[in-house]
Amino acid sequence: MAYTLPNTGIIRPWDVSKNRYIHRRAKLTVGGSGKGGGTTGTASDVVDIPCPGRLIAVSYGAPNTSESRAVGAALTGGTLTIKAETTAGVSIYADSGLDSVTTTPPRAVGTTAKDEGNAATAATDGFSGGFPVRSGVHLAIASGTDTEVLIVDLYFRLCTWVKLELVAQSGADGTGAVTRLVRLGNAGVLAAIAVDYQNMPATTDLVISADGASGNVLFTNTSSVTDLAPTLLGAPGFDEAGGASAATDGTECGLAFQGALYFDVAQADIFTSSNEKIVIECWIDD
Repeated sequence: MAYTLPNTGIIRPWDVSKNRYIHRRAKLTVGGSGKGGGTTGTASDVVDIPCPGRLIAVSYGAPNTSESRAVGAALTGGTLTIKAETTAGVSIYADSGLDSVTTTPPRAVGTTAKDEGNAATAATDGFSGGFPVRSGVHLAIASGTDTEVLIVDLYFRLCTWVKLELVAQSGADGTGAVTRLVRLGNAGVLAAIAVDYQNMPATTDLVISADGASGNVLFTNTSSVTDLAPTLLGAPGFDEAGGASAATDGTECGLAFQGALYFDVAQADIFTSSNEKIVIECWIDD
């Protein structure tokens, strides 16, 4: 894994920041020395945030004379890559043509999401919920021109983050079950999840519901042990006239709960070898 999860089970954004939205800036100097520099033709830097959140917008370009903002002017060349957490993290944004920068104002970023049944939203939809990250992002320029400077402005929304391990401790392999109710004490929206199946059988079922066993189902993945990297969640919504959005469109903000999340695992292996478990992370807007 490129990133080691904190041991803390629940991290609340208001414990580390009075603001939900925060701005970070990186100054990358191709071939430069020190922070934001690199070897010939390259530059890199790491931007940290105080708790898990989502990268929701970016803006980048050559600096203006006062460096008060990026002006969106093009460099002579190079590729910008933004990865989650570290240089070994998942690539969450890339621009292979810094010689044709088009992001003068901040632009929303996003990608294909999963709906409540674990089906991918349409590939042509840029889901606007951003990219889930745990502690920040790694930025890098490759094939650039030495001495050129790129200013990158990054906008994050901090989230409540829940991590739990689901372990079945009774029954036979393939029939193990476990439930868990995580009380958060306030309403919210399940915005993104990550799932790590560790030595579970292909029969494993996972269901996440709002508030309790009989609550609205927010996410279902049946008979599967395919790990899920940090992924946005959405579901079809309604327009102002009550018309439903397309089934392939993931609309954020609809996977709401009133005060708790309920996790239900069935047909799993029981915990006998110290490694049969499911590790789940949740990014929550509340």
